[in-house]
Amino acid sequence: MTRWHKDTQAPVLFLTTNIRRRVPLFRLHPRLGTIVLESLDYCRNKYGLKVYAYVVMPDHIHLLIGQSRPVHAADFLRDW
Repeated sequence: MTRWHKDTQAPVLFLTTNIRRRVPLFRLHPRLGTIVLESLDYCRNKYGLKVYAYVVMPDHIHLLIGQSRPVHAADFLRDW
């Protein structure tokens, strides 16, 4: 059985983004998914985010992220 450790100091955030009108941009232009992940890596380094999981779907993205230091979600989303 796997044991899970819960860090009560740093909450895990679940974020979902949708493309307007559900256009499958990531299927039509696969390079866009790479650009999104490179931008996520930039924000991970800049804000000290912990990326626990992500999935890029044809028309949306899911993220499970945490923080290694205090950061406002609005700052991360603006720069991402």
